[in-house]
Amino acid sequence: MVSTPVVFGIQTMLNDMIDISRIEAIKYTHQISKILLHRCPDQENAKLFIRQQAKGLTPRERWEHNVSEIQTPGWLGLSPRPILWIGGRQNKKGISWVSAFSLDFIEAVQVECGPSIAYVLCNSGPNSEPPTPLQIFSEAIMQILQVHTGILTIPQNISKLSLPRFEDIRDSPEIAFKLLADIFSIVNERCRRENTETFLLIDRIDIPLSAESTPGKRFLRALQQLVEEYETLRIILTSQCPTQEINTLLDRKDQITEIWVDTTKPLAMCSGSWG
Repeated sequence: MVSTPVVFGIQTMLNDMIDISRIEAIKYTHQISKILLHRCPDQENAKLFIRQQAKGLTPRERWEHNVSEIQTPGWLGLSPRPILWIGGRQNKKGISWVSAFSLDFIEAVQVECGPSIAYVLCNSGPNSEPPTPLQIFSEAIMQILQVHTGILTIPQNISKLSLPRFEDIRDSPEIAFKLLADIFSIVNERCRRENTETFLLIDRIDIPLSAESTPGKRFLRALQQLVEEYETLRIILTSQCPTQEINTLLDRKDQITEIWVDTTKPLAMCSGSWG
């Protein structure tokens, strides 16, 4: 029978090995971030802009006061789940509730123990350029690797996600998308084992889709391909435009579930006595 000190010594050694693997995975993620960083939109600046902009919403225009209309019970039961499109009309100041909702949704998922989230905020202010599909894919790659750093502790994953592959992205959204798909493939297997899921949220998708340089239908089809292939992935898009105003939608209506809440409409007058 193995003695207690020996067992303790082996456990300590294994823990040390795991810690070293995690440190190496974090270092590897930082190397990847250096390669991709200049291709990614400024997410911290976008957060500050969204929080500042949200001050221009009246209490009635905030998403918290319209929770009953922002419900997706049918979407949760579908497999594969279609892309969820959450939209809301902007008010007279040019502000919609959807971006503030996105930040609150991100924070809510981040405090949960089960699901994880990667996100891309497309609105950094009126003077910022619309993010391209390449920038969105690159930011999603960085986000998902930061959330799931543990996948880089496995040698075969590092082989599949070698640094030269990230360097080869350069100006190619196709290569970036292929890398993102391979990462989600690895994450999907992990989520299946752990019985959890991963969200990818892209806030204000109407901004890149409205840019002349964005092949909108091809971009949306790429996102749909991810949803159909990886069953633990959930994609949420927010927009200040309803789907019918975007000419680059997917071919089938069942590929998108839309929630549209116009909080700028005047409240209906209640009938009856003023008493």
